[in-house]
Amino acid sequence: YILTYLPEYLQQFQLWQKFAYGALLLLVMFALPRGIVGTLAYLFKRFRPAEPVPDASEGLPAEAALRREKTTQSSELVANGLTVRFGGLTALSKASLRVKGGEIHALIGPNGAGKSTFVNTISGFYRANEGEFGLDGIDLTDRRSLEIARLGLSRTFQNTELFGELSVLENVMAGYDQRLVYGVFDALLRTPRMRRQELECRKTAIGLLAFVGLLPYANEEARFLPFGLQRRPEIARALASKPKLLLLDEPAAGLTTQEIDELEEMVRRIAELGISVLLIEHHVDLIMALADNVTVLDYGQVIASDRPSAIQDDPRVIEAYFGTSTSHGKAAEAGV
Repeated sequence: YILTYLPEYLQQFQLWQKFAYGALLLLVMFALPRGIVGTLAYLFKRFRPAEPVPDASEGLPAEAALRREKTTQSSELVANGLTVRFGGLTALSKASLRVKGGEIHALIGPNGAGKSTFVNTISGFYRANEGEFGLDGIDLTDRRSLEIARLGLSRTFQNTELFGELSVLENVMAGYDQRLVYGVFDALLRTPRMRRQELECRKTAIGLLAFVGLLPYANEEARFLPFGLQRRPEIARALASKPKLLLLDEPAAGLTTQEIDELEEMVRRIAELGISVLLIEHHVDLIMALADNVTVLDYGQVIASDRPSAIQDDPRVIEAYFGTSTSHGKAAEAGV
């Protein structure tokens, strides 16, 4: 009976067994979206005593954290004749640009002008079909994005890219990662070298949070930051890599007038530290107030590059934005 009839009897439950496993899997996915280990870590973080907010005195001041050794060459970005094609579409055509050391340089243009293609190319995400670019006299044309960042070009993105479940402080510390030189062995054994570098990383991040005005939010999960503040940890994270040039891709998007004023002050302070800034932005008033020089793209080509006051009256720029060179009144109203 056991060998013959019992197996036959139990076969009728095999179909229901699959339904039970499926229902259990769905239940786990809905009840524990982080998984078992992730949920345990979340509960541990939630119910442990709250960490005190770091004090500014615990951090390394931004002036010290961002200081670089002086070089014999001027720290400038030079791009010559960059051409980028996607199949039969030419997104960038022989575009050239020079950002002098320590200046704020704006890159503007109508939608679809090629600004994103340009910045993605010089930061290593796209490859140029023609032309070359370099920073501080070092050719970066064929280097990967990680190498370019290590050599001094750091950037933010149009869409805010934060690690939502990490604290604001941890998000900034992530930008320091490429400066860490310890290996797996050091991490496993928590060697003095590893602990020393981790402490330096934390002190730098605290100093940068103080610099961007987010120190009171240091222990908050980044996803809970108000929208108007979400750009700041991204800028601080980019600064943590100790860049020579900081590329800001539409940092004022979605900000209020007061927040834009605060952003303007922050960018000025960054430039005062000797860091060059390449600013891609649609807020013309911000550009006219901040930029030392402005380069204008249209249909993938540079149509003008000059001081803001000269750009404002350039008929080619007015035509690119308004479709006719006679729209000077509209341009003046818009601040172009």
